[in-house]
Amino acid sequence: MATNANDPIYSFSDAVEYLNFELKNRQRKNPKFSLRAWSNQLGFKNPSYFSHILKKERKLKPPLAKKLSENLRLKGKEKKFFELLVLNGSASSDVEKKVFSKMLVRVRPKEISALEDFPLEKFEMAADWQHWAILEVFYLADHPGTVEEIHEKFSYTLTKKVIKESLERLEGLGFIEKSPEGRYHRVPRGPLFMKEIPSWAIRSYRKAMLEKAKEAADQSPGGQNHLRGTMLALDKEGYEKAVNILIECHKRVLELASAYKGEEVFHMGTQLFPVTKSGEKKLC
Repeated sequence: MATNANDPIYSFSDAVEYLNFELKNRQRKNPKFSLRAWSNQLGFKNPSYFSHILKKERKLKPPLAKKLSENLRLKGKEKKFFELLVLNGSASSDVEKKVFSKMLVRVRPKEISALEDFPLEKFEMAADWQHWAILEVFYLADHPGTVEEIHEKFSYTLTKKVIKESLERLEGLGFIEKSPEGRYHRVPRGPLFMKEIPSWAIRSYRKAMLEKAKEAADQSPGGQNHLRGTMLALDKEGYEKAVNILIECHKRVLELASAYKGEEVFHMGTQLFPVTKSGEKKLC
C-alpha cells in the first residue's frame, strides 16, 4: 500500500494536535468554518463535547477515530497512522504505549521520522505566508512594532487576531522579541532552511502566494506590482540552466533589498513548470 509522505499527519505525534491543526487549516481556507460546523459534520448535537476533546479536557477515544478518519478523508496508511495516534493517546498503560509507539514508527515514512523532534510551530510558520511577511515588516524604515502598527501596514487584510497569533508564534520560535514597552523587534538569527520543512508546508505557502499574485493581477495597471509571463520551449539542459539563472536572480534581488531602507514589503516569486506532457519524461 502506497504511503503519501507529503501528508501533514506524519509530522504529528499526537492525534488531538493534528485535529487542532486541521481546524486551523480549514479556517484558513474558509474563515466562516467553525468548531460548531465541524461538530455538526461529525453528528454531535452539542459542540462542547468535541471542544473538550480539542482542549484535551476529555480523551479522544478509538470509536470516534473511524468517524474522524472519514471526515478527514484519510485512507490507507494515513488512516492507520491516525488511528494508531488515537490508540497511543488513549492507552492505559506504559506497555500499551510502547507497543503503539513501535507501530507508529513502522508506519511513519522514514523521511518524516527524521523530522519527528522538529517543532510543529516551525512547520506552521513555513506554511502561513503572513509569518514571513511580518518578519520582513520589521525591516521597514518606520519600524512598526505593535499589533496595531503592523495591522495598518497590511491595509487591514490581516486581522489583529491573526497578527497577534503570528507574533506570538514568531516570539516562541525565537525570531522576534518583545520589549518591556510592548514593542516587537526582530532578532538576528540563522535562516530556517527549507530542507527542514516537509513539502506539504512548502506547498501551502506557495499556493497562498499564488493567490496573492492573483489579487495583484486584478489591481489597476501602474500599481507597485510587476507580473510577467513567458512561454518557453526547453530541453532538460535548458531547463536546468534556466533554474540556475532564476536562483542567481533571487540572490541579486536579496542583495539589492539589503542595501535600502524599505518602504513596503514585496513578494518576489518565480514559476517555471511544464504546460505540456511528453510521455514519461519530466523536467521538474
